[in-house]
Amino acid sequence: MSLLDRYIVSDFLKFLFLSLLAIVIIFVVVDLFEDLDKFIDRKVSVMSVVEFYLYEIPNIVILITPVALIVSCFLSLGTLSRHNELLAMRSSGVSLFRILIPLFIIGIVVSAGVLIMDELLIPYTNQKKQTVKRVKIDKKPKINYERRWNLYYAGEGNRFYFIGFFDARKKIVRDIMISEYTADWKLSQRLDAKNGYWSDSVWCFRDAVVTKFIPGGEQVSEHFKELKMPQIKEVPEDFSKPQKFPEGMNFLELKKYSMRLKRSGGNYIKYLVELHYKLSFPFTSFIIILFGAPLAANLRKTGFAISFTASLTICFVYWGVIQIFRSFGQNGVLPPSISLWIPNIIFLSGGIYLLYTTAKK
Repeated sequence: MSLLDRYIVSDFLKFLFLSLLAIVIIFVVVDLFEDLDKFIDRKVSVMSVVEFYLYEIPNIVILITPVALIVSCFLSLGTLSRHNELLAMRSSGVSLFRILIPLFIIGIVVSAGVLIMDELLIPYTNQKKQTVKRVKIDKKPKINYERRWNLYYAGEGNRFYFIGFFDARKKIVRDIMISEYTADWKLSQRLDAKNGYWSDSVWCFRDAVVTKFIPGGEQVSEHFKELKMPQIKEVPEDFSKPQKFPEGMNFLELKKYSMRLKRSGGNYIKYLVELHYKLSFPFTSFIIILFGAPLAANLRKTGFAISFTASLTICFVYWGVIQIFRSFGQNGVLPPSISLWIPNIIFLSGGIYLLYTTAKK
């Protein structure tokens, strides 16, 4: 790395750290004052509040990173531009693109870091945050996934389970109903059983009634004192898994869950949208630098306030467009594999054009 690169990078990273720190503090303070009455009314301890926000900070960092990056562009490059240092560099034969290469590399590294952070850290902190919120803030009992009542589960093979009671340690179920559907979603068979147990890797049911629904409206029922069903692929561990929201899943978990939900006929689209969102959003860190860096480098002509306001506006418009196309994917207007990537393609193209036109001046 040349002396020039180190000079630009050191300034940029300094402002990036300060920007992230300042925005995180503002975010936490504003959120804290909004919920302060709730914390006081429920007599939440100071340590519980601190623990909650410690688990929330990684989410905040990922959300505000694009904003911090564009602010850092203006604080670092804007200073160089106003002091005519960028003009001196370009006058000595260094192109604007060459000057900005270190910042583009930082953008790529930050995008990769956000992707890794979202995959490895965020699912863990989100699950912990939800537990702290439920138990220590909302004062609700911790969910016991080993003993569950009125459990509904969408399984494979177009099977849907309603279980009155499930005990993961004993591997038993009570008051169970299993509905099976055809490929065109017509009820083909239903099992009703008083109880069941897991033995030798097979589900066995006692006092069971199997009703088959024949086309034309006819129903045939058969009673079994004990019935083994090796065709059921779900195991006790499937019923005892904690239910996760998309924010609490990593990429592989979300992909597996959405595919299983698709096979069972459930509403898998929102999970598929979140899957592509996890891949597409980290790239905003690099793309936003494409917008911020050329504008910041041109501050000497346009003025700091105008360019800074324009870039922040672009940043929030970018976020708004992402949410619009995210909604399009969730509502089936566009396929998720397309809708979540359109904002990146639009703003990446705009950033390249902006860099090209600025470099020619």
